[in-house]
Amino acid sequence: MNLAQLHLALNHGPVFGFFFAVLVLAHGLFYKQKDVIRVALWMFFVAALITVPVYLTGDPAEGIVKKLPEVQQSAIEDHSDAATIALIAVSVMGVCALGLLFLLRKGPLSPWLRTMFLAAAILCSGWLFYTAGLGGKIHHSETRAGFIPPPGSGDEEHD
Repeated sequence: MNLAQLHLALNHGPVFGFFFAVLVLAHGLFYKQKDVIRVALWMFFVAALITVPVYLTGDPAEGIVKKLPEVQQSAIEDHSDAATIALIAVSVMGVCALGLLFLLRKGPLSPWLRTMFLAAAILCSGWLFYTAGLGGKIHHSETRAGFIPPPGSGDEEHD
């Protein structure tokens, strides 16, 4: 397995990890279930940890795929820039999740703190999906703007 394959294998972890952590956290907050909130915070932390090898395999993956036909360097750069922001945001969220786990041991979290973390987690999750979408445009021309399916592909417009 080369680093491009490893990057592709791991990159879904943070995206879906954060998404499901947001859902679990929202459920825990809505039903005031401390144990569910705790699980969600651990999910955020684990997703943040997985983000590090995803990010670190990005540059080696770029070195492999930039030589492939139909790969656009601008798509790689857009994805790389978004990935840097994602790494920073997810890392901050992971550290904050650990902090909230510590605070949760001392008592319930304040409403504003819960709301701010959930809002930041939703934004971060959205950014991860955006970053992943940019990554898909590197080698998947069917995700690029203006793509026209080839005749006979079964995806033609129907009248």
